[in-house]
Amino acid sequence: MHLGEADGLALAAYEAHYGRAFDLLAEPDRPCAPGAESWAAVMERVRRCLDDLATAHAGQTVAIVTHAGFVVASLLELLAVPAAGERAYLDPAFTSLTCWQHQAGRWTLVSFNDVQHLDDFGEVLPSRP
Repeated sequence: MHLGEADGLALAAYEAHYGRAFDLLAEPDRPCAPGAESWAAVMERVRRCLDDLATAHAGQTVAIVTHAGFVVASLLELLAVPAAGERAYLDPAFTSLTCWQHQAGRWTLVSFNDVQHLDDFGEVLPSRP
């Protein structure tokens, strides 16, 4: 998410300058600061990115290494989850794998938050609640 003038500000500095932080999901069209993207704009950009990659690499496998926000935006956008209201909380684990398949103009979620590749590291990685 592009944060515009709020980029790099700690929460206390943000709140001192712009007021209390707001709920992006409750107000998806509101940017957090001048020059910032809204959550709706992020979701649109994620969708455009995925559609462009699917077109440019039709029939191929593409790996995207990204932050959880991109993963969450892809889920909400491609599964058409309404922007407002009560819904489940999505919190992908660090290094988890999410897999989408694109065929005949349709997206299919193949896997989400897959951490099976971390099984061998169970003794050295902290457990998550």
